[in-house]
Amino acid sequence: MLRAGSFESNVAIVGGGFSGAAIAARLLRSSQVNVHVIEERPRLGLGLAYGDAQDCQILNVPAGRMGFWTEQPTHFLDWAKLHGPQLGWPEAQVATVESYLPRRLYGCYVASVVDAVAEKAAIKSEGELVHYRHRAIALDQVAGGYRVTLADGQSIDAAAVVIATGNNLPAPAWPIQGQGIAYIGNPWSEDATAHLDSLAPVLIIGAGLTMVDVVLRLKQEGHRGRITAISRHGLLPRTRGETFPSTPAIGVGDAMKGVLYLLSAMRAAIARQDGDWRSVIDGLRPTTNTLWQALTLVERRRFLRHVRPWWEVHRHRMPEESAETISALIAEDRLSVRAARIVNIEVVGVNALVRLQPRGAQRQETHRFARVINCTPGQSDIARTSNPLLADMRRKGFLRPDPLGLGADCNGKGALLKKRGEALEGLFAIGPLLLGNLFEATAVPDIRLQADALAQSVGAFLGSASASRSGNEERRSLEVSL
Repeated sequence: MLRAGSFESNVAIVGGGFSGAAIAARLLRSSQVNVHVIEERPRLGLGLAYGDAQDCQILNVPAGRMGFWTEQPTHFLDWAKLHGPQLGWPEAQVATVESYLPRRLYGCYVASVVDAVAEKAAIKSEGELVHYRHRAIALDQVAGGYRVTLADGQSIDAAAVVIATGNNLPAPAWPIQGQGIAYIGNPWSEDATAHLDSLAPVLIIGAGLTMVDVVLRLKQEGHRGRITAISRHGLLPRTRGETFPSTPAIGVGDAMKGVLYLLSAMRAAIARQDGDWRSVIDGLRPTTNTLWQALTLVERRRFLRHVRPWWEVHRHRMPEESAETISALIAEDRLSVRAARIVNIEVVGVNALVRLQPRGAQRQETHRFARVINCTPGQSDIARTSNPLLADMRRKGFLRPDPLGLGADCNGKGALLKKRGEALEGLFAIGPLLLGNLFEATAVPDIRLQADALAQSVGAFLGSASASRSGNEERRSLEVSL
């Protein structure tokens, strides 16, 4: 069994993407702890979003707002100007606060920040960062905390555990027959566009920002064939565009009156901004989670069923550069976006036969594609998760699905709730796993705030647990002396 330092000062973090890296660095910077991060990738901070990105795939948020530290929003921009040219991105030297830099460069930045924080903590003997390149498969309670078991048989004992598993891979919601390269379930994998004829027809399931990334990758690799993207509503992400500081007069009282009233208040705010919906939506960002939590469960379900697709394309927008490329491909008839649903997929040799049903139509269509790439949102329902650790935790009652099936249930401090609704002391979560409770839980600016608050919660828990242990030891010592 692996241990570093005393058991009481150990924090285990499962997942080393941005969420895991953000909380790890904050704990090392603010507390005297040993942080054990379980992440299969060789470097921390990369995850799906940055580790497998291509050079043509850029951030969807301007560089001036992507700083690792909440109090230093331009930290990434400053770092990129200094280090970007040395790493092969000369354009970073002239970047501005409104520039959209490569995602892979951002991954290098996050990893370097974590390395620097860990090195400083080690030099000052204030903590240690230990990285395990394995997968966590089980969690158990032990005296004084938890034991995380890894796939290779090792185990880590810690007083507190943070689950930061990030975005999961998409899960097909339709039957698939056969196997082969024609169907790709992981849009970020090297196989997604490998061994593909330049004129071959491609189907992308999903029309959001992941679809945009795949289209940009296909174009960079010289693909000239026809690309079809489908989603239930056939909506494309809007373009980011210029925004101005705005604080819409929309509050908890509006949300408590329901989704329809909330939408009416948003339309009124947009009208007051002379139609500038971008500034209104961006202005709501600091309070979006508060508004979400003010909605009843019935109203949240109504939002997900009727409003979410429209909210997503206006809230999660693509940079102007990406939008220009997408528009050009549509104008050249090389890309089409359709509203349809998949009925089934049959992989036959190097092709896939796809039966789909256009939205609003009774008829079904069958098409042949050389490659079908699943770009739908990642599987978030932990009742159907393929993650072995989350499945194990659910079986043992260490977590429960949130009522909307969007992730795990938690309290206001990020502590996971057990099967019967009570919080387990010392067991926390961060990032996309909390989507049902926070709703805005996937973007860097949102995760930064989560990490700030969670670092305080974990630090307070460790301090309280340490004080409790000291009190117990003093009482035992007194009893012995008597």
